[in-house]
Amino acid sequence: MQSESFLTCGGVPFFFRSEEEMTLQVGMVSYDDGIVIVGDLWQFVEPKFPKLRYGYEACKLRMSSCERIAVACARNMDISSRVAEAIFQRIGPNCTNRWQAIIDIGKDIAKGFDVECLVIFADPKPSLYALLCGAKEGEIRCEEILTAWPSGDAGNPAYYWIMRYYSGSLSLMQLARLGAMVNVSAEKLNNGVVRNMEVVTCDKDGIRKWTKEENAALRREAETLTDKIGAMIIE
Repeated sequence: MQSESFLTCGGVPFFFRSEEEMTLQVGMVSYDDGIVIVGDLWQFVEPKFPKLRYGYEACKLRMSSCERIAVACARNMDISSRVAEAIFQRIGPNCTNRWQAIIDIGKDIAKGFDVECLVIFADPKPSLYALLCGAKEGEIRCEEILTAWPSGDAGNPAYYWIMRYYSGSLSLMQLARLGAMVNVSAEKLNNGVVRNMEVVTCDKDGIRKWTKEENAALRREAETLTDKIGAMIIE
């Protein structure tokens, strides 16, 4: 089943098509603390026969060996993972134009594929970039994100929580909770492509992938909160 997404950045639309709206990842910037990405774990295996499809849960976050760059991969996982590896290899601390470097990598590797990547750089200070590549010629875009950005199922109504409550003045922990609310709500609305949760944060000390136990605890907290909100509304 083919679907169409519509994203905007600064009011400028960007269209691209994908066979599956796989995943929902949210990257958010804290002006004082750094960067957080909250995403899910569900991945599809492409069917060999029509109408047969299955999936599994696995990490979609890639880390450089020096742990100073992290990439959250979406849509075509094989190609987006190759993009992540190229970013680790080609973009060093002395790169003066990361935007152009990411664009060049996208053109080299992701041409003709649906690929999305959220990229965190720890140095010289935490920064967040979004790369979007479409299957059609010339469909490529890169932005340095200064607020928040969704990858994957960007039209999921659960992104309301970000649109309503995101602020750059929030701490990383507050943003992680907000992202968890999006994740839990998105799974309830579209559990065919969004399942479970993982978190990565970046501050002045570097990038850290949360443990399974930390992810699970945050997820339980968000589930409890959404249940309380629902009870308050319908009581």
